Amino acid sequence: MSGKLTEKAIKEAFGSLLDEKPFDRITVKDISSRAGINRQTFYYHFTDIYDLALSIFIDACEECIGEDDDLCSAMLGFYDYFSARKRPFMNVLRSSQYGSLSIRLEPHLRKMVSFLLDGIDGSGRLSSDSRSMIIGYFTLSASSFICRWLTSGMDISRESVSQLSRIIESNLANTVRLLS
Repeated sequence: MSGKLTEKAIKEAFGSLLDEKPFDRITVKDISSRAGINRQTFYYHFTDIYDLALSIFIDACEECIGEDDDLCSAMLGFYDYFSARKRPFMNVLRSSQYGSLSIRLEPHLRKMVSFLLDGIDGSGRLSSDSRSMIIGYFTLSASSFICRWLTSGMDISRESVSQLSRIIESNLANTVRLLS
């Protein structure tokens, strides 16, 4: 099995196990057995189960934003992706051992905010300090919203996410105009 296929098999095995039992009760042995690999192969791809869970979250974030997407499309893609997979993601997030999701997602959200910032007229005229401040501020806002939404049971409507994206997009554009 090639590296990508093995990684996919591990992620699929983990996903199916999340439908069957709590995250805290899933072991590397369970995942390896379900994926048809040995434990060493698992550790070749992931440092532990938390690294595997984070990798799945990162894949989801990257899948939800395309090169030509605006903020609304990206956020609705994120909403649809996680809503369709609510049970396994809630299982991971409710784990007492998972730790701070916002800290783990932050570098990936920074990349997404930077990408969105680049698409706003006038952003090229920002100083590096202003750019860094804007990215930091909107990353923190996005992280807070995403973590609250995910950990509260994903109880926000799709329309509310669409409205929020328009608010964020407007604020991001206004911030660029103020600082450029």
